[in-house]
Amino acid sequence: MAGLLTPEKIAEFKMFCTVLEAQPDLLWSTHLEFFRKTLEKIGCKLPPKPEPKEEAKPAEPEAAKEEPKEEEPEEEEEEEEPIVDPEMPEGAGKDDECIAEDNTAEHYKEVPAKETVSDEDADKAMELRGVAVGIMQEGEFEKAIGSFTEALKLNPTMAPIWAFRAQCYLKWKKPNCAIKDATKAIELNPNQAKALRVKGQAARKLGKWEEAADNLHKANQIDFDPDLQEMLKVVEAKVKKISVWKQTCKTNAEERKRRELIKKQKQYKKMREEEQKREQEERMKEMAGGMGGMPGGMPGGMPGGMPGGMPGMPGGMPGGMGDDEMPDMSDPDIQKMMSDPDVLAGKPEAIMKYASNPKIMKMMQSMMGGGMPGMGGMGGMGGMPGMGGMGGGMPGMGGMGGMGGGMPPKPAPKPAAAQPPKPAAAPRPSADDLD
Repeated sequence: MAGLLTPEKIAEFKMFCTVLEAQPDLLWSTHLEFFRKTLEKIGCKLPPKPEPKEEAKPAEPEAAKEEPKEEEPEEEEEEEEPIVDPEMPEGAGKDDECIAEDNTAEHYKEVPAKETVSDEDADKAMELRGVAVGIMQEGEFEKAIGSFTEALKLNPTMAPIWAFRAQCYLKWKKPNCAIKDATKAIELNPNQAKALRVKGQAARKLGKWEEAADNLHKANQIDFDPDLQEMLKVVEAKVKKISVWKQTCKTNAEERKRRELIKKQKQYKKMREEEQKREQEERMKEMAGGMGGMPGGMPGGMPGGMPGGMPGMPGGMPGGMGDDEMPDMSDPDIQKMMSDPDVLAGKPEAIMKYASNPKIMKMMQSMMGGGMPGMGGMGGMGGMPGMGGMGGGMPGMGGMGGMGGGMPPKPAPKPAAAQPPKPAAAPRPSADDLD
C-alpha cells in the first residue's frame, strides 16, 4: 500500500484535486464515474450535475457551405387579362317600332337621267306630282309611286318630287327605298327639309339611331317640326348609350394595339440580347483559344539533399505588345482570374465570368495577337561533384538541361615557348686598340 502512495503519486493527486475545484463539472465525466461512486460511498457531497450541452457541430468547410449558384430563371411575365369588348348596351338596339329592311332591287323604281328639261315637260311633271300626292293620301302607295316615277322621268331635276316619292316609300314600309330617294333629293338641294326629315324617319325605322338623329336635327334647323320631338327623344337616348359603348370599344382597340406593340418590342429585344450573347461567347472562345501556356515552373530537388536549380523564367511577352499596352499582371482581379483552375483549364464558361471586367477584357484582347507563350526556363545550376543539375523551364517548353555535375579538371600549364638566343655583347675596346 505504501508503494502506491509515493510522493510523486500524491503530488499528481493534489494537482488533480486542484483541477476539480476549478472545474467541478469534470467529476460527472464518464471516465471518472468510478471516482464519483467512491465519493458517494464515503458520504461526500457532490456538485450538481450540469445540464447537458448540445455538441457544437464542426464548422463546415467554406467549400461545402457554398452551394452552387443556380441561374436565376427568367421572370415570367404575368399574362394580362384579354380585353373583351362589351356587348351592345341594353336598350341601344332596335325597338318594337323598327321594321324589317326592304330589298331595293325588288321594289325601287329607277329613273333615267335627262340632260335637258323643256318647259312643257316641267309643267307636265308638276301636274303628275299633284295627282300622285292625291293617290298617296288615299293610301294607294304603290300606285302613287308609279305616278311620281312618271313625273320624275319628265323632270328628274325636281328635288320636291324625289322627296314626295321618298315619303311614299316610307309609308309603304320600304325604308331603304325611301332613304335612296331622300338622298337624291338632298344632292339636288341640301336644304330640302322634307327629304332630310323622311331620311331621318326611315333611319329610325331601321334602328340606325345615329343616322336618324343627324338628319332629324338638320331638318329641324331648316324647318322646325314639333311632331318630331318625341321621336328625337327616343333617338337621342339610344345614341347616347351607343356613343359610350363605341368609345369603350375604341379604347379597347387602342389598348390591344398598344399591348401588341409592346409584345413585339420585347420579342425583338430578347432576340437581340440572345444574338449579342452568342456573339460574345464566340469572341470569348476565340480569346480562350488564343491564350498560350501560363508562366511558372516547379523547382525540383537535387539528389543528395542539395536544393534544386533555379526555376524556369516566366513566359515571354506577347508578340507586338509594347510597354504601354502591357496589362498590370499584379492587379488583384487579374490575379484572381489567373488562379482560377477552370480558367487555367481553358473552359470558355469560366472565362465568361470575368468578361464584364474591363481590365481583364483588355488583357485578353492584348493576348489575341499571340497569346503568352512561355519562354524556356534557364537551365538548372550545376550540381556539386557527383550530383546532377536540375531541369528548368515551364510547362509546355522544356528548359535548358542542367550543367554537368562536378568541377572540370584544371587544364595543365602550357610549356613555355623556346626563347631565341641573345646575341653576344661586343667586346669593349682596350687602350691598346686606341693607338
